[in-house]
Amino acid sequence: MVYTYLSSMFAMAVRDRLISASPCDKGIRLPPVSRGSRVLPTAEQVHDLARLLPARLAATVYLAAGCGLRLGEILGLEVDDIDFDVREVHVRRQLKVLKGRQPFLGPVKTSTSARTVELPDVVAVALRQHLADGCDAVEVDDDTDRRRPVRRAARLLFKGVGGEPVNAATFSRTWASAREAVGLPARWGIHGLRHYYATVLIHAGASVKTVQLALGHSTPTITLNTYVHEWPDVLDRTRLLIDGALGQHETAATPAVSRA
Repeated sequence: MVYTYLSSMFAMAVRDRLISASPCDKGIRLPPVSRGSRVLPTAEQVHDLARLLPARLAATVYLAAGCGLRLGEILGLEVDDIDFDVREVHVRRQLKVLKGRQPFLGPVKTSTSARTVELPDVVAVALRQHLADGCDAVEVDDDTDRRRPVRRAARLLFKGVGGEPVNAATFSRTWASAREAVGLPARWGIHGLRHYYATVLIHAGASVKTVQLALGHSTPTITLNTYVHEWPDVLDRTRLLIDGALGQHETAATPAVSRA
């Protein structure tokens, strides 16, 4: 994860012509990462997280667990990004935080992170309740188009106590108390709900490509490397397919059966 951020920073410096080449383009091979066991919440814990968060943030839980959005993508959503009629969520930007600067809108993580995600009924209900009292605009810097940064009024879905854009650090502190109350491990963040979403899709039979597009991963390889252990039935299915095609015939290794 650290290397990914570092590589992105150097790539941006190259694009801005601050350096001629990135040191991360030198054929660096990273050591394998041990994924360990991923902690997934129960459906009850997901609902409890939404119940325990402040009402102004409750729907973030369903956007993460029901649509697979990253926290920055959730906090960068505007009212017009939700299409209740066709039941879709459009991910166009994210809310970013840099030291010494107020939260601002910026481009999503990768080009494939800009995507349209299906809007399940459970998420739509939470969002309708969230928007029942209206949604006032807030002034925010918008650097989504790096060539034309602007300051504009944005009807962000989620705002802080004072009506300002939500600071991710402040959100994390609020999240920690809810996470602890439902019995999830320390340091288990809202990103764990994104893993929950991916796992639900996989166990329902979704392909690697389907999960990749839903999560906004840049390549199917990233999806497979992250969730390969969630597709255990793929190996079994492969064995069954081969046995079904070849298993009914004698092989060279099959001992001859005496016909005496």
